[in-house]
Amino acid sequence: MSDLAGPVAVVGAGELASALVAGLALPVYVSDNGSGRARRLAESCGGSYGPLRGIPAGAITFLAHPVDALDLVAKDVDGHAACVVSLLSGVRQVQLEVAYARSPVVRATVTATARIRRGIVSWPAARRLPPTQDVAVGQLLAGLGSLVELDEAAMTSLISLAGVAPAYYAMLIEAQAAAAVALGAPRQLASAAAVESAAASIALIESEGEGTAAVRRSVTTPGGRTARGLAVLDAAGVPEAFHAAARAVSGDVATTDECGAVALSRPLLAFPELLARAGTRLAQRRSAQPAGWFSPTWSIDLADPRLRTLLTTPPMRVLSGELDGVPFHLLDLMGVPEVRTTKAWASLLMVARAVTHIRATGERVMLVTPTSGNKGAALRHAVARALSLGIVDDESLRIACLLPKGNTYKLWDGPLSRTSRLRTLNPVFACDTDDPADVKNLGLAVCETAAGRLTAQGVRTWYTLDIRNYLFADAIRAFVDWRISPPQVTAGKRVHAHAVSSAFGLLGYEFGREVLRAAGHQPPGADPAYLIVQHLRTPDMVLDWRFGSFDREHLPCYRPTPDGAGVVQSEDPHFPYVADSPEEEIDPTFYTRSPATAPAMSSLLRARGRGGLVVSRRDCETHMPTTRWLCAQFGIHLPQDITELREWSLVMAMTGVQVARERGIVDAADEIILHASGSYAAHQYRALPGAWCAPADSTETIARAMCGTEPRV
Repeated sequence: MSDLAGPVAVVGAGELASALVAGLALPVYVSDNGSGRARRLAESCGGSYGPLRGIPAGAITFLAHPVDALDLVAKDVDGHAACVVSLLSGVRQVQLEVAYARSPVVRATVTATARIRRGIVSWPAARRLPPTQDVAVGQLLAGLGSLVELDEAAMTSLISLAGVAPAYYAMLIEAQAAAAVALGAPRQLASAAAVESAAASIALIESEGEGTAAVRRSVTTPGGRTARGLAVLDAAGVPEAFHAAARAVSGDVATTDECGAVALSRPLLAFPELLARAGTRLAQRRSAQPAGWFSPTWSIDLADPRLRTLLTTPPMRVLSGELDGVPFHLLDLMGVPEVRTTKAWASLLMVARAVTHIRATGERVMLVTPTSGNKGAALRHAVARALSLGIVDDESLRIACLLPKGNTYKLWDGPLSRTSRLRTLNPVFACDTDDPADVKNLGLAVCETAAGRLTAQGVRTWYTLDIRNYLFADAIRAFVDWRISPPQVTAGKRVHAHAVSSAFGLLGYEFGREVLRAAGHQPPGADPAYLIVQHLRTPDMVLDWRFGSFDREHLPCYRPTPDGAGVVQSEDPHFPYVADSPEEEIDPTFYTRSPATAPAMSSLLRARGRGGLVVSRRDCETHMPTTRWLCAQFGIHLPQDITELREWSLVMAMTGVQVARERGIVDAADEIILHASGSYAAHQYRALPGAWCAPADSTETIARAMCGTEPRV
């Protein structure tokens, strides 16, 4: 076998690498990060060790290193190895092919039982290895256990069984032995008997050949001791516990769902080291808030099972289709059904940080958030989730929301309005103003007024409208893109498109790419271009990019249509040719004027290309057939009556992409990744009843209500 395979190398020297080397029973070349284990492992098989660049030319190279080192290792191995076999958990074939563009690469699963050449070993049924390497790798893998061919989704599922089996069985044996000791058996004898009984039981099941159920029935007398024991285990939820454990094991592994999307479950838990790096970098950035204002730690104790439960969410997904024959991808950020917008992710992380502070200091925290609707709905959901899990009590963690009166229909009803007590502790204030952005200044004034009084009550006031809070969460978009997005296949640019108010999301994505680079990873593809989409009510970011000014005098000169039902212009393709009015509002979500983020976003647009576009309601209606067709590709259903739509972000972004293509703002060969940041219709939620929104009469009235000295609904 060694003559056929040629030289063999192993990158990594941990437990999996050790099991692999033992199972191969060949003299292999071992390389790791200089821990000293590589030398010992090489000596154990009569092989050699050294740096990555010392791997023998033409070697079949197994990857058994930490996942985070994928790009760093590839820099030295790609093009040098005859072929690469990845044993890295959760790293998909498409990611491997991006990292290893010059060496044939294939994914496989091998477990610790390879050490004794037992257990299930898998690799893809569809492989792209040269014939000689395919045969050689197949023989090497077959020597490690029972080799099976599977599709990639099944390989991922297998990890939740075969990969963890030795630890699970060890735990079961330990538990059985401990139970016997508790009943009086000598400890040493109990341990030996438990191991021998497990081995004999497996041998019995294998020898019978009729399956586990048949053996269980044959050794279980109705009403006997075995039956009584099985009943106790079943009542204790042992079978359900294995299901839960399987979900936990596979939760942050990329899988393909029923819509053909590549999905990464539990994205907030999938990148602990990168998220910690992001927090460290943000802590060093100056806050835009007044000096001395409270902000909790950036560190979250992810070892705490209740915080992990809080942050356990549905997946982020990447869905792939086509538009005009060019790949079109959708980064689905709408997976939390109680909110259906991207604000859910940042809100959960903010609440996790607040909880960490509460539990570390004993201080209570009140979040204060100005909102157009979506931020407030997401934060209220996150606070309610923390309360429902019993992580904190309802006085320790509270939230006050301020929103324009005309936007109250966008604030979802939820658990925080179920009782008068919760409504009092978590007030909502509706501001009657001509300029919705006034709620931001009102929020600042309220915090200045109420903070001292709340501090005297042992409550810290957290004004959450700090871009750093959203960069922290939106960096995960880049991590998910790095982990699961397909490689670019066109000659154009990869353009990230997003309907924006302040562009927190795209700036967060760019920040995430910075974090990846700082951690030694290669972000996906070349530096991307961006396309921002806005409406005429607040086109400030497009104006700043185009003219370096927020002044609306730079808008094209609109003139009335002949029927007087709208306005038209033909001088600037970056603005609607037809609209209802020059002040047209598609969605009050987009309400920010003169955003402080504009210089940073404009700088990116000028450096990377493409740019900004303003769309009208009529643009959205004209392009609705294609928008519906695109959404149908991705399993997203828009209401038949578009007037039922209550969140337009997704439709605006899709319309913007189509208009940008038609007008040459993006190239025909550009590959689009659209950030799907929100979409919901009237039938998909219940708005918070207006009676439960208090009027924002004055700063003092709001402050008194927050401090518990003003009667509330």
